[in-house]
Amino acid sequence: MIIYMTTREFIQKTYNTTNERWGTHGYDRRCSSVKTDKHGTVYSYGSHYPLAFHVAGLDFVNDAGYSSTTSKHIGWAKSAIGYGNYTSVKLGREEARVIADEYATEQQKLEAIKTALRREYDDWKQQVESKKRKDTQIYEYLHNQMVDAGARLVKVAA
Repeated sequence: MIIYMTTREFIQKTYNTTNERWGTHGYDRRCSSVKTDKHGTVYSYGSHYPLAFHVAGLDFVNDAGYSSTTSKHIGWAKSAIGYGNYTSVKLGREEARVIADEYATEQQKLEAIKTALRREYDDWKQQVESKKRKDTQIYEYLHNQMVDAGARLVKVAA
């Protein structure tokens, strides 16, 4: 009997669930444009985009959205983990490669996440520092984003 489920249900049921059976293409479970590996990492459109993953006791969601479908996947992953129970990170290509590497250690994955978070913090900081006026809404927004990125970095670095 074949059981059909939505992509949202698939993410909820497979995130962070290990599976020792390993498929011929490196994935054992897939649904539409979402795949999971044997470690419970969920990917959007392939191993180049780890969507939701568990490293060093923490849950992460890669929220560097590239398309409307990936944006939906991001929302569903956040919902599956539980709002407030994950750390958002915008992975670059190199960091994504490390997260997807079956042989990368937890420490290597954590360092990749820290690199992505440092880059995000530095980007926000640069934007804040480029503003001449400090009493504007855009300055306040940029400053709040910088503080949030710094807090996420501290949480992972602890």
